[in-house]
Amino acid sequence: MSVNKAAEANGINRSTLQGRIKGSTTPREAQKPRQKLSDIQEKHLRDWIIIQADLGCPVSHQQVREFASKIAVRNGFPEGVGKNWLQGFLGRNPDIRTLKGKKIDSDRYQGASSELIKAFFMLLMMPAIRLVKQGNRYNVDEVGMMEGIGMNGLFLGHQSKKSVLIRQPGSRAWITILECISATGKVLRPTVIFKGKTVQQQHFPEDLDFLDDWEFACSDKGWTSNKLALVWLRKVFIPSTQPENPKEPRLLILDGHGSHVTEEFLWECYDNNIYLLFLPAHASHVLQPLDVAVFGPLKRAYRRLLLDLVSVADDSHVGKITFLYTYDKARREAITKSNAIAGFKATGLWPVNLAKVLMNPMVTETPSPAVTANLPAKEQHSSLLKTPQSSIQLRRALDLIPASAT
Repeated sequence: MSVNKAAEANGINRSTLQGRIKGSTTPREAQKPRQKLSDIQEKHLRDWIIIQADLGCPVSHQQVREFASKIAVRNGFPEGVGKNWLQGFLGRNPDIRTLKGKKIDSDRYQGASSELIKAFFMLLMMPAIRLVKQGNRYNVDEVGMMEGIGMNGLFLGHQSKKSVLIRQPGSRAWITILECISATGKVLRPTVIFKGKTVQQQHFPEDLDFLDDWEFACSDKGWTSNKLALVWLRKVFIPSTQPENPKEPRLLILDGHGSHVTEEFLWECYDNNIYLLFLPAHASHVLQPLDVAVFGPLKRAYRRLLLDLVSVADDSHVGKITFLYTYDKARREAITKSNAIAGFKATGLWPVNLAKVLMNPMVTETPSPAVTANLPAKEQHSSLLKTPQSSIQLRRALDLIPASAT
């Protein structure tokens, strides 16, 4: 068959076919040596963008440009990517498109409703998330503790009195601790956040052996900040959770605290193959492993140990040194492998078990708006992963969940 007839039969230009026969390259292939990101790097960025958007934490145009520039600098292009790079990236990846963000007022729905929880579990059924191994699934949260305690309880005394005064630590200083556990029961080292400008030597006991692997920081209010969340990610989570196979993804489950959603935090997650899954608002008491099975025993142990200490000590003052000793003992007692595994099991996060959560008496039947789950909206995904636009569509989607998920 002649070139003319072959071109006509296949509906292509004769000169294009002639060029292919002679070994010429396509315009896109000709541009490859000038591309600042390789095809593999672009594919990884594309996949992470889509999956993270489906998980309810999309990245903006500016963030994608910044990510691409960081990669380009590593590839030997110190100027980063150009102003038109994003347009070209979207053209090369037509399955990504610009979407308008829609904010949902968390007060408009009950976070622990059965309908919202079912929608949340659909995210866990996404193919990319199902591939994350048990040992690579983590939950992080902060727990607030007072140096002293404020507690009313039942005690024995003379029958003529209505109440009895008890001696207890009186300090009300607030301290935040970041704790993280895995679905296999791994417990990461804690990060302790004091209120103040700097961490001072006087905060610590002379014997520091039990604090060797702890991290310490300060913030104005004693809470997690943008900076401290990033420090924790870089210094604690990433190095402590490296999979044996660096290509394996990690899943970090956390609440929607604003300090986690910064450009730097997202970049570190992308760069280390970490997916972020945010829990629905007002649902941590049924969906967060740390809340369900760890923090309760931890606080009870801390109160008991502190009261025991005061009952035998002459000085009822509790400072940071006493706090650290007491918290360490409570932590060893409560943040255990068995409690961590129990937390993931009770919340249905591992093994993934929707029915386990729906049987929780704290789950309500009050319907929630379907949009709060931030479900996938890409046409190329299966019907199970399309965003429902009405309650009827949501029910139909829920009916498609495999039996193994319930």
